[in-house]
Amino acid sequence: AKHKPTYITLAELIGESAGSEAADSVLDNLEALASNTLPDGWEKIKVLNLTMTDLFGEDNLIETQVLNKLRFALPTVGIARAFDPEATCLNEKNYRNQKVFLLCSSFCRALITSPPALVNKIRGSPARADEFHAFIKPVKHLFISRVEADLQLKAEAEAADVNREEPMRSNGIDTEPAGKRSRIDDLESKMITMFKKLSDRIDKIETLNKTERIEEDSGSNEENDGTEVSEKVEVNWMLNSESGQVPEDTTSDSQ
Repeated sequence: AKHKPTYITLAELIGESAGSEAADSVLDNLEALASNTLPDGWEKIKVLNLTMTDLFGEDNLIETQVLNKLRFALPTVGIARAFDPEATCLNEKNYRNQKVFLLCSSFCRALITSPPALVNKIRGSPARADEFHAFIKPVKHLFISRVEADLQLKAEAEAADVNREEPMRSNGIDTEPAGKRSRIDDLESKMITMFKKLSDRIDKIETLNKTERIEEDSGSNEENDGTEVSEKVEVNWMLNSESGQVPEDTTSDSQ
């Protein structure tokens, strides 16, 4: 029988299994983040219990522009730390993979705030979507961009490093002789140069691979009546049961 969506409260969506112990731990962190962030009464908010198929069709394909615009009523920095409590940055690939993970969760899907068409489906109507946006307005300043979250995580990591070093400095303890620091700085400089060369080499290889794929695709496209197919991302909805890691993103990074 075809799934018939019905209204359900956010409280009723808490406690679902994510498929592995590691994934369950991340989902527990996200649920705790919502509980500690959203205004009082959030548990009673109702949404339609739409499945992934209801939202994206039988093939589980999401247009990349939809994935790029996807946002949730959760602090961006908090999302990063739900996956890694020691996170010191948030790059594009990790952020995209994290959003895919959140899409796997009925609870997190109920917290989607963008794109509007998706929000209207989940809320049931544009009016109910407007009510939800008004409800979360007091904490909306926490829903920052990936770039802002990346900068905040890096700044907090640097501040933590300074705080760890400060007690030793205040006690007059010189942890490393000047000569040793100089050698370490020289080594770090050489490592940075080495990694840059390695990165450049990898970029060249990826460029060559992309060129080969484009040439192969141009040949195969001659057989598809010339119609263009919009770029989509096939989502692996379950985490790897062994590692608990989000599947590697095979698409190109985008903001």
